[in-house]
Amino acid sequence: MTDEMLRSLAKSGGVVMVNFYPDFIDPAVLAAERNRDPQVKAMIAEVETKYAKDWAKQQAELAKLNAQYPIPQATLATLMKHFDHIIKVAGIDHVGIGSDFDGIDKVPVGMEEVSKLPYITYELLKLGYSERDVRKVLGENLLRVFGEVEKVSKHWVASGAK
Repeated sequence: MTDEMLRSLAKSGGVVMVNFYPDFIDPAVLAAERNRDPQVKAMIAEVETKYAKDWAKQQAELAKLNAQYPIPQATLATLMKHFDHIIKVAGIDHVGIGSDFDGIDKVPVGMEEVSKLPYITYELLKLGYSERDVRKVLGENLLRVFGEVEKVSKHWVASGAK
């Protein structure tokens, strides 16, 4: 999302759920992916096709290729800079954790799995956000928006809207 979109979302009372996908949070990673050697891209596509039905084997083979032909990696620090920027633009009341662990094929170093989520709490506190602010990001903002959605839904149902 652009900064303009973030400000618009905040004005409407919404919440942006921050995705952890490295290409979204680190311009160097995105540039490296876009500029990757076409032969390496072809090898990656071949592995993805060959092991399309064996995710574990596919990931192991892709890891080998990425080790042989490395690109920059996003880190927890990169992710936290991303969070901090979004919070500063949209406001603390409009940010949540979206991660997308189940939909991305790579993650920032230091955020490899859900057991690492407490690091976000720790890092937000280190950045100077209050415990109350951190609770908002950890779920209160999302719950607020869902509460509003439920109110609108009940109103529509009561009014017979379809």
